[in-house]
Formats: sequence, structure tokens, C-alpha cells
Amino acid sequence: MSVHNPNNCALPWAKEYLNENLTKASVSKDGKKIYVHQVGTVTGDCDVTQRKGKVRCIYDLKVSFNVNIKDEKEQKEESEEEVEDKEVSFPVELLEFFHDQDEDEYQFSYKHSNPEEIKLVKSSLIPEILKVFMAFQSDLLESHESQLKHNTN
Repeated sequence: MSVHNPNNCALPWAKEYLNENLTKASVSKDGKKIYVHQVGTVTGDCDVTQRKGKVRCIYDLKVSFNVNIKDEKEQKEESEEEVEDKEVSFPVELLEFFHDQDEDEYQFSYKHSNPEEIKLVKSSLIPEILKVFMAFQSDLLESHESQLKHNTN
């Protein structure tokens, strides 16, 4: 017997999960704060089912988010003029995020013209972002398992 989660209803959960967890990704490096400012679109399929007593998930998503790089400045003394911090923002897309993906298969697209800033994001923030994506499947299953379990006797 199979129990199915109809109408792709795990997709709203996926959007909420990614919005909540990706926006926690943040690092400081070389006097800069690099962080996910906002999650954009999350499109595709996300499904949780049970077959032969095992809960499984299948998803194939495209995820976009904005990354910010902000100069971190020391606090100025009150007598000095305040200088605005420089902040850069640009979109990043994970073109394919699927259920049986290995860590080395994640391919991000950077919509930005500064190669040094892209390199900074790749080397410092992407490892933090990957932690979120790598935890997604187990968290998805844990969240939906109780809704799908049925007595197999």
C-alpha cells in the first residue's frame, strides 16, 4: 500500500524551510559580512510519499536567493562623521536541487560582474549554504513522516 502526499503539498514547506534557513547563512571574512539577504523563488516539485512502510521524498527544485556583501567598519568616535557602509547585493541561483544529489553536484549561477566578489561568496558563504541544502532531505522527511505513516499490519 502507498500513501501519497497529493498536489505537491510539500512545496510550500520547502519554500518556508529554505527561506527560514538560508537567511541564517552568514560569515565574516576579510572585514566583510557575507550573507543571504533574501530567498527569491523556489520552483519545481517536492513530494513525500510512503511505500512499503518507508517514507521517501522526491524533489527537483530551482532556488534563487540574494547574497549581500557588506563592509564591516569599526565604530567611529562621536566626533567623526559617520561614513555609510558599502554594500553589494546580487542574485544567486541553484539551478538544480534534487533528492539524490551529491555535495559536489551543486551548481550555482551568479548574476554579478565582479569576479572577486563571486570568489569571496564561493569560498566563504557557499559552504554555509550547502549545510542548509544537505540537511533539507532529512528535515523534510522528519517533518512529514508522521502525516504519512500508516499501520502496515
